[in-house]
Amino acid sequence: MVDWRVKWMGLRRSAALCCVSCVFLAAGVPERVLASPASATSAPDTARPVAQQPALDQKQSWIHVTYEKGRLAVPGHFGAFSGVVSFDASRPAAGRVRLEVSVGSLAFKDAAVTRVVSMADWLDIEHFPIARFVSSSIATAGSGKYSVMGRLTLRGKTLVVVVPVSYTESSQGQVFDGVLPIRRQQFGVGSNVDTDRVADKVVLSFHLVTHPAP
Repeated sequence: MVDWRVKWMGLRRSAALCCVSCVFLAAGVPERVLASPASATSAPDTARPVAQQPALDQKQSWIHVTYEKGRLAVPGHFGAFSGVVSFDASRPAAGRVRLEVSVGSLAFKDAAVTRVVSMADWLDIEHFPIARFVSSSIATAGSGKYSVMGRLTLRGKTLVVVVPVSYTESSQGQVFDGVLPIRRQQFGVGSNVDTDRVADKVVLSFHLVTHPAP
C-alpha cells in the first residue's frame, strides 16, 4: 500500500527545489553557482587573481601615434594608459590583453595640433575619453612573433583588429613591441577632412613592459 503522505511530501520538496533554481536563474546568478561540486572543480581556472597580474611599467612603456599631413609625418604620444598583459610564452593561447588609453592625454609637439585633434570633429574627448583594446585570441606567428586578435574601441566605434606583436624577455621583464596601422575615418575621426590634406592612415606603435607579479 502506497503511503500517499510520504509521496506528497516528496513532491512538495521537489517543487520547492525547482522554485529555488528558478529564482537564482531569474536573478542572473552565474550557472556555476548551481553546479555540483564535481563539475565546479573540473574546469581549469586559467585566470589569476587581480593582485597577481603582471604590472605594466608606466615609465618604460609607451604608445605612439603617427599620421601624415601633406607629405610630413606628424608624431605624437599618449601620456596616460593602463591595463593588463597576462602572457606565458609556453601557453600563448591562454594569454589576454586589456588596455585602456586616456585619449585626452594624446600630445603633439605643436600645441595647436594637440588642441585640434581633441575637438568634436576629431577624437571628441569630451564624449569619448577612453580608447580600449581587449584581446580575444593570441596565436603564434613565428619565433618570438604573435598575432593578437581583439576589439579596438575608439570614438565610440569598435572594430576587430589583428595586432602583430614581437615578444622578448629581459632584465626589465616581459617586453611587447608592435605596430598597428588603422584608418581614422573608419572610427569617425576627422570624417569631414579630405584624405588629401590629412592621410586616412594612422600608425599606432607601442612598447609595453611588464614585471612579474610579486
